[in-house]
Amino acid sequence: MAGLIAFLCAVESLFFAFGIISMHNGNKYLLYDLGRFRSEIRANLEAERKGSITGWPQAGQFPIRSHPAIGIVPVCGSAWGGSFTYSDDVSDAEAWPHALSVALGCQVDNRGVDGFGLDQTLIHYKEHAGNERLVILALVEPMITVNQISSWTFTSLGPDKQPRPNLTKPFFMLDGDRPQLTPRPAADPLAIEQHYARDESSKDWNAFEFPYSWSISRAVYRKFTRPLFGDFGPGSPAYAPQRRLAAILISEIARLARERNQPFVLLIVPRPEDVLDPHLLFQNILDNVPAPIPELCTIDPIDELRSVALTTPNNLVTKSGHYSAAGNAAIAAAAARGLRACGLAS
Repeated sequence: MAGLIAFLCAVESLFFAFGIISMHNGNKYLLYDLGRFRSEIRANLEAERKGSITGWPQAGQFPIRSHPAIGIVPVCGSAWGGSFTYSDDVSDAEAWPHALSVALGCQVDNRGVDGFGLDQTLIHYKEHAGNERLVILALVEPMITVNQISSWTFTSLGPDKQPRPNLTKPFFMLDGDRPQLTPRPAADPLAIEQHYARDESSKDWNAFEFPYSWSISRAVYRKFTRPLFGDFGPGSPAYAPQRRLAAILISEIARLARERNQPFVLLIVPRPEDVLDPHLLFQNILDNVPAPIPELCTIDPIDELRSVALTTPNNLVTKSGHYSAAGNAAIAAAAARGLRACGLAS
C-alpha cells in the first residue's frame, strides 16, 4: 500500500511539474490555476457589486459623450454601439456622431460605450433610449464575437497567458428565435464561477487542479480533438451560432425602435484592418434574421473609408486600432449620405 501511494504521489508530481512548466512556456494547453482564479474572483467582489446591469460603467453612470455646441438645435438621433461609436482616440469634436450632427444640423447623441457587444448595446438601448427621432446602431465585428462572453476573462489574457477575472457582463442565448437573457450574477464567488462556466470561450480552458494527472490528460485530449470556441472564425463551433444570435439581437433592437416610432438605422462599420478586405462576418449577416426587418435603413461606409485608406494610408488608424479623425469624418459623411438616401435627413 505504501508503495502504491508513493507511486501515485510520484505520478501526480510529474503531472504537476508538467502543468507548471506548460503554463509558464506559452500555455499551449490552456491551463489555469483554479485556486488562484477563485481567489481573484473573491478579491474582485467589490467591483462586481458596483457594476451596472450591463456590467460597466458603474450603476447609474451612462453618460452621453459631450460634443462641442453647434448652436441651439434639437436632438434628432442617437448613436449606439461600442468603442467605434464612442470613437476612442479622437477629440469630442472629431467623433463621428458629432461630425454627423454638424452635417445634419441637429444633435446626434453619442451613446457608445467602450467594450460593449450587441448584447450590452441592446440592454443599454432598452434602459436609456430617449425620444430622439432616429436610432443608429454602429455594428463592428468585435460586437458580434463578444455576444456570449461574460467578460474578457478568457480572451484578453495577461502577460503570463492566464485568465484574470474581469467584471462580468450579461449575455443572450437563443430560445428558438427569441434571445434569452442571462443576467449578471450576484456578487457571490460561486455564482460568478457558474456564470463564467456558461461563457463559450471558457470552454477552451482547463482548470489546473488536483488530481493533476486528470487535469493534464483532459487538456491534452481537448487540444488535439476539439476546435477552439474562442477563434470565432468560419471553422469555429461558435461561428454560425454567433452570426445567428447577432442577427436576432439586431432585429430585437429594430423591433424596440419600431415600438417607440424611431426609424432604425444599421451602420455597418468594418474594422480599420478590414477596410480593403471586409471581414466575412459582415457578409449577409441579416440572412439569419427569421423575418425581414421592416423599413430597415442600412448604411455601408466602405467607399468613404477606402478613399481615406488609398489616398492617405497612414491617416486612417490610431495606435489602439480605432479610427483616426479622418476615419471618423469618413464614417460621418457616409452616415449623412445614407440617411438622405433613406429619406431620414434632408
